[in-house]
Amino acid sequence: MGFIDRELEQIEAALHEPQTGERYGQLYAAQQALKWATEPQGFATPLDTIQQDRVQSPTDILEAPVGCSAAARPPLS
Repeated sequence: MGFIDRELEQIEAALHEPQTGERYGQLYAAQQALKWATEPQGFATPLDTIQQDRVQSPTDILEAPVGCSAAARPPLS
């Protein structure tokens, strides 16, 4: 395991802990930059990730989209 892999493990562990929105964004951007460095064809560049506002806070990810009910609905039969 190399230095980048170890750093990615530490960042991913930190992302699973409670973070402020700003701190989460910093960790996410760092994670994406390291992943892009190891596999540039599979991930957006670090600058694109930040400029295109792809970094979301953890609460944004868990919230239901606007206009959608967060309640579960049983399938219609």
